[in-house]
Amino acid sequence: MYCNTTQRLFSLVIAFLLLLGTQGVQAEDTPPATEAKLLAVLTGDGDYVAHLTAFRGLRQVGTESAVPVVAGFLHDEQKSHLARYVLEPMASDAAGEALRSALEGAPTTVLPGLLTSLGARRDTAAVSAITPLLGHDDAAVARHAKAALGRIATEASVQVLTEALAANPGDVDLAEALLAAAQTLVADGNKKTALPIYRTLRTKENPDFVRVGAFKGLIAAAPGKAPPRVLKALQGDSPRYRNLAREAIAETRGKKATAAYVAALPTLPDPLKVEVISGLSRRGDKAAREGVLAAVSSDSTAVQRAAIEALGNLGTVNDVPVLAELMVSPDAETATVARNSLIRLRGPQVDGALVALLAPSDPETRAGLLNLLDVRVSDKAVPQARKYLDDEAEVVRLAALNVLLQQGKFSEFDAVLNVLKHAPGEAEQSLAGRTLSAIAKHDSDESLPRLLSVLDESDERVQVTLVDGLGAIGGPEALAAITARLEEGAPAVKKKALDVLRAWPTQDAADTLLAMAQSEDEATHDAGLTGYTRLARSHPEHDPKNEMMATAMSLTRSKEEKWMVLSAYGTVHTGPALDALDAQLDDPEVKKEAAMALLKVCEAVKGHGAPAHPRVRKSLELLKAKVDSEYVQKKADELLAGLEDKQ
Repeated sequence: MYCNTTQRLFSLVIAFLLLLGTQGVQAEDTPPATEAKLLAVLTGDGDYVAHLTAFRGLRQVGTESAVPVVAGFLHDEQKSHLARYVLEPMASDAAGEALRSALEGAPTTVLPGLLTSLGARRDTAAVSAITPLLGHDDAAVARHAKAALGRIATEASVQVLTEALAANPGDVDLAEALLAAAQTLVADGNKKTALPIYRTLRTKENPDFVRVGAFKGLIAAAPGKAPPRVLKALQGDSPRYRNLAREAIAETRGKKATAAYVAALPTLPDPLKVEVISGLSRRGDKAAREGVLAAVSSDSTAVQRAAIEALGNLGTVNDVPVLAELMVSPDAETATVARNSLIRLRGPQVDGALVALLAPSDPETRAGLLNLLDVRVSDKAVPQARKYLDDEAEVVRLAALNVLLQQGKFSEFDAVLNVLKHAPGEAEQSLAGRTLSAIAKHDSDESLPRLLSVLDESDERVQVTLVDGLGAIGGPEALAAITARLEEGAPAVKKKALDVLRAWPTQDAADTLLAMAQSEDEATHDAGLTGYTRLARSHPEHDPKNEMMATAMSLTRSKEEKWMVLSAYGTVHTGPALDALDAQLDDPEVKKEAAMALLKVCEAVKGHGAPAHPRVRKSLELLKAKVDSEYVQKKADELLAGLEDKQ
């Protein structure tokens, strides 16, 4: 087809330009050669490369004066494309005349290129010269002649192509050329001439892809007249045209078309109503709002949901009450669609309308509205959440806490603390605690003093939450306050303090955790050893890490604790770590875990270079001698072989 051929020719031109870019007449920082010098090269005895570079220069500086010399190469089968490269972009009609004149007597091999250039120039004067070539014996020439007339896209070229197609119905190249011409005419603003072309191409004699292109072209060229055609296609048997119709409703523009689709809605069967409403939603023209709003009361669930969803794009602040009511529909899917539409609904007054509905609403709706304000990241969300923290309905209080969990700051600290102290239910207490911790972490500088000031005066249940908040803040003061709870706290507070310290993320807790690991109390020992080992694993320096690991191993009281420490040992890439792990190979309870850690450390230390290899070899040979495991033996052999390769 002519488009594919043209694309291939363009690709060749681009490749040619790249070739020329590497073989310039002169460097980029030198002045370009004069036109006279370049023409002298072409009229002299220069070789192909010299001519090629001269044509490149003329592309940059050539004027009408160069046309006669350059045109002399248009029939040259080796250099015709170079001459066209110069003439094709020239504004001078002399260049066009040269290309037109070259058609007569040109070798068949260069005719397609000449036709391509005339088409690219949209040379209106070339139509009469090109027309006889439509019936050329060479198929490539005929195809390029049709394509050129399609690219020229004037009333004259269109008439020639139309008459040719009438005489040769079903000619794909002619149909495609006309389709290209119509598209160009629409782009030029000449829709009047394009419309008859599209109608002609819609006939059954033309291939399907051309008819599809013509269908789309008719809609784009005359959007005001598109609705009957689109609705007919939407109700037809062809899946392709139904898809095109769906896209057309969404993509075409114009108030008249919107009005036509809305007017057709009541007359359509329910499945098509869904399609049209969906298209109107994507179309985004708010003129469709009234028609879509009417469909919300449809007896068809599918139509109703489509209309509710469309209001998210087409609705206004006036639709907030309707959508809010549907948001608590007993039908879960309908409720979800309504909620999503309220989330998407835009306008400066929408949040205010949601707030206005809060007080008179039932608890479920009120909770949903608070959640909506949160999801919409409304500046009204936090003030309303604070207001409803003491609502009589638990579902509303929980919704308010959820807002503050996401957006709350220190200014809400005392309000949430008050909820925590007086919340009657476990769910509310738990959520208030998480919210307080989130606020403490978000505004730690302000929250820490307040937490410390209320810690001792609070009851056991509240203290548990406050200790969690201190853990979220971190730092020496919080650490000291939590550690004090280990001695003074009630059982639940002490347990929470152990959990928080066990997970403490920073090295400032190392001494505290070490002291805990040495405790006779098993719970304290377990939390301390676990936290201390975790800090050892995460320490950024090898020597302190190795020392902490050795200390942790010395404090273990069970094989499970040894396994935990040995697993962390795999991150210590030093000789002392190898010594410590070698010693564990004699303990049958932990031999397997020690072997796996030892392999990791050997592989890492091996990378330190040749001086470390003897020490690594010692551990690997010990592994082979003491651990009867196929995997360990194989891995040790691989590492030993690697050591030998580096000797």
